[in-house]
Formats: sequence, C-alpha cells, structure tokens
Amino acid sequence: MDREKYIQTSVTTRVYEKYLLDKQTINRLIDSQSLEEFSRVLAETSYSDIVDLIASRKEFDRALDSKLADMYKKYYKLTNDPEVVEILASKYIFHNLKTVLKSYITKEDLTHLLIPITKYDYAGLYKDLKDNGRTTKQWLFKEAIDRALNEYEESKDPQRLDMTMDTTQNEYMVALAEKLDAPLITEHVRNYIDVQNINMTIRGKRQNHRVNCVADFIIRGGNIPHDLYAGYYFLSIEELVEKLTRYDIYPSLKEGIELTLKDNRLLHIREATVNYLDKLALRGKTVTYGPEVLFSYMLRKEREVQLIRTIVIGKINNLSPEEIRERTGELIA
Repeated sequence: MDREKYIQTSVTTRVYEKYLLDKQTINRLIDSQSLEEFSRVLAETSYSDIVDLIASRKEFDRALDSKLADMYKKYYKLTNDPEVVEILASKYIFHNLKTVLKSYITKEDLTHLLIPITKYDYAGLYKDLKDNGRTTKQWLFKEAIDRALNEYEESKDPQRLDMTMDTTQNEYMVALAEKLDAPLITEHVRNYIDVQNINMTIRGKRQNHRVNCVADFIIRGGNIPHDLYAGYYFLSIEELVEKLTRYDIYPSLKEGIELTLKDNRLLHIREATVNYLDKLALRGKTVTYGPEVLFSYMLRKEREVQLIRTIVIGKINNLSPEEIRERTGELIA
C-alpha cells in the first residue's frame, strides 16, 4: 500500500470532515421539542436539502440512503484502492443481495429497498433466480447466494438465510482488509467481527438456540478465536463476558453487562459494542494521510446518518429526548 497515493484524498476528506455534525448540533436535534423544531435545526446543516422530505418517513429514509450512496460512489472515484471503500460498502451490497433473495422467495417486489451503490446487476440476478431457481451465471458471491437459498429451503427460516449472507459479507471484509494492508483498518474489521459474534452468541443464548445453531454461523477472522463461543456457550452471559478480559472489547462489554444485569435488557450490551466501534472509528483522525483517513470519515458519516434516522423516528413517535438518547447511545465526535 502506497500512502503517497492518499495525500490529495486525505486533504479532500479533511474538508468533508468539517461538515460532519458535532455533538452540540446532535444534542440540539435530540432536544428539539417537536418535529418542526428538529427540521429547523437540521436545515442549518449539510442535510438542509432533504428537510422538506421529513413529513414523509419513506421519502426521508430514501433521501438518507441516497446520501450514503453518493458518499460511496464519490469515494470509489477518489481512491485508487477500491478495497478501502468496498469494506464498508459491502454491508449495502449484501443488504441488496438479501433483498433480491427475499423478493425471489416471497414473490414480492422489494426493489424499493435496494440501496444503489455499485453497478451489481440486481435485476439480472433476480431474473436468473426466478427463471432457474438457482444462479446459472457467474454472479459475484454466487456460491454464497446458492448456499443461502439451500439453507432457507432446508429450514424455512429466513434468519438462517440472513446469517449465511452476513457470514460471507464479514469474511469478505477481512479478505479486503488484508489485501489493503492498513493495520488500523484490519484491526477495526476484526473488532467489528468480534462485535457481531458476541451479540449473536448472547442473543442465541437468550433465545435458547442450540449451541450448534450458533456455532455454525460464528464468523472467522475476529480477534477472539471462533471456537471460544461454543466452548463457553453454556456459561451465564456474565461469566461469558468475564472470559474475554484479555481482549480490547472487554471494558465496553463489562459496562454493557453491568447495565443489563440491572434491568435484563440486552440492548445495553449492543449499545456498548456500538460505542466501542464508534471510538475505534476516531483513530483515523490521528493519521496524517492514508486510507485510514478515508475509512474513518466514511464510518463517522454512516454513524451520523444512523443518528439522524433514529432521532427522526423518535420525534415522529413523540419520544422524549431522554428516550431518544437511550436509542442513540453515547455521542462520539
């Protein structure tokens, strides 16, 4: 990886960073007393062009998706190493693939849920599945697509289809990170996988899934060995977390489990792991130039869009600022 290639894109990204919402603005959005006041505050930001769409939840969601899609398209053009963008864009690529699979299974048109970031021919994939029942062309991720359909047809459980595709997506991220050879990004991806595996294991325990059902979908490539989850599966959640003391994620998990033990809500553990990833995303700010600068910005922009979406939902449902803060988690900027 040649860092010199990133001098100009890093400078450009530093300019984009100035338009990210700061904590003060996010708090103003949360504390707004009505949807109208929320709109006035949002109109002062880089989202002013979509404020008029807030009245229609569907249109506003689409506009936020378009903001993300535009960001990814822009960075695909800016960087010589598409891996730095593809690592993060992969979640949307796989979201689209799962949408196509569910359209095929349910025979329902779900194309309105697609997030058009790359040039993948989703319509062509759908037609291939509809005509032949399985992929007959050499689609990207063909093997995973067919495997997910096999899983679904055997179990009739849409969740297993999702888990198969999610596992493939995460393993794809690891391969991209290793090819890019940027240690901070690789470490972030490995921690992201740890978060997915931990939350899946804890959720599986809570729902009384058999250990092999969880073990089958543990994603390889994280910092925590994949076989540890099955080995400690029958411990209590508190005991399981204590087995992870040597890993970087432990302090955040400890904080989450302490709150969960008070009210029995697993939401606290999920929020703690999200906050942990948010803090990791900030490390790119310490790099002068390199792919980490771009990666960090894209992560923070994604989080910003997620926060706006969460706050708007809260305002529409007349939630108090305190209730919205429960759903946004710690604000990292």
